[in-house]
Amino acid sequence: MRRRAITAVLIVLALLASACDTRVLAIPGDGPTRYRDEIFADVSVTSNLTYGSAVDQLGQDVTLRLDMYQPTGDTVAARPAIVWVHGGSFRSGSKTSAEIVDEARTFAKKGYVTVSIDYRLHPTGCTVIDAYCVTAIGQAKYDAQAAVRWLRANASTYGVDTTRIAIGGSSAGAITALNVAYGAAATETGGSNPGFPSTVLAAVSLSGAHILNNPDPGEPAALLFHGTADTLVPYAWAQSTVAAAEAAGTHVELSVWDGEGHVPYSAHRTEIIDQTPLFGDLELAEVESLCSYMQCFGAPRDVTLIEEGAEGEFLLIVLTGKVKVVKRSAAGATTIAVVGPGASLGEMSMVDGEPRFASCITVEPTDFAVLSRDDLGELVHNLPRLGNKFLLLLLQVMTNRLRNASNRLLPHIAGDSV
Repeated sequence: MRRRAITAVLIVLALLASACDTRVLAIPGDGPTRYRDEIFADVSVTSNLTYGSAVDQLGQDVTLRLDMYQPTGDTVAARPAIVWVHGGSFRSGSKTSAEIVDEARTFAKKGYVTVSIDYRLHPTGCTVIDAYCVTAIGQAKYDAQAAVRWLRANASTYGVDTTRIAIGGSSAGAITALNVAYGAAATETGGSNPGFPSTVLAAVSLSGAHILNNPDPGEPAALLFHGTADTLVPYAWAQSTVAAAEAAGTHVELSVWDGEGHVPYSAHRTEIIDQTPLFGDLELAEVESLCSYMQCFGAPRDVTLIEEGAEGEFLLIVLTGKVKVVKRSAAGATTIAVVGPGASLGEMSMVDGEPRFASCITVEPTDFAVLSRDDLGELVHNLPRLGNKFLLLLLQVMTNRLRNASNRLLPHIAGDSV
């Protein structure tokens, strides 16, 4: 059993710091949607790009390299980026680590620019907790920061949105990701790519914990995955990280796997991929503003959230759980869809004022955000740019649904006309 806070699971990067008390907003839409779904068939890989150089603990010069993964054929000029960091106890491993490559490729297919980095290691690393270990942890952080700065320095070349960079990793890489998130101001003197910020928008940790720095107010959101039977990076360390982040008022989520050990990636791949940070079409400040017009609720199983035939005064966005869409007819009730986090429901009736087409009933305990017609009107009046942008997103959602419905009906229409 894993612990999942009401605040959310699908997107960590789109914080909803508001009265909603739900700090993540899933990307809505029925059809394939960029940053949520794999919309590109192929990934272009550029190997061994040099992102810096440094001197290791043995006094040797190290050329720092990364592999870049980009969606093939993409024309977007400014895309969010994720830096992936491999594990290996700070003594081994590489940027071609299997789970890191899988994540890098998967998120490139969703529309991100992703990079997997090598960094300075030490012959003993952290197999023994000593001064070499502590220094290795610090050097890994500095190298990852250099990679973040490199992305910003080369943003125009590789189509990176410099305001939307995240970092994630496994084991030692997870520790590094959290150290980068919780300590951007502490950088290496003379580090590569000076003059650019080392900050990230969010961090993802698989079997890691913060080591060097405690979280400070205003620092990035973090999503942690951890097994309770992890003996290499104890589960208590992850709990300590969460407690420190919560004490600082930063957003943090912890998904716990009872009885699991260290880096159980294969067993939980789908969950990790689905919950790992996504970037929507709204910027962070816009999401925060939007959330101030929304309210969040939770409901147990078998609760009707939307009633067929009722007046459509609001739309809702599923944050956690599942909801079934049920249509009544003379033959009885038929479930026409089951949706999960990221789905929006009721937007068409809210916009056109017509009665609800179908009922929406929770299949399991569900958290959801609600935007009423009146609140949408206030949003458009008070913040017209954001309001119009949100209306355009709603239009895209409704257009996708109409297109999907048409595609389902066409074979029947064609058959009737023959």
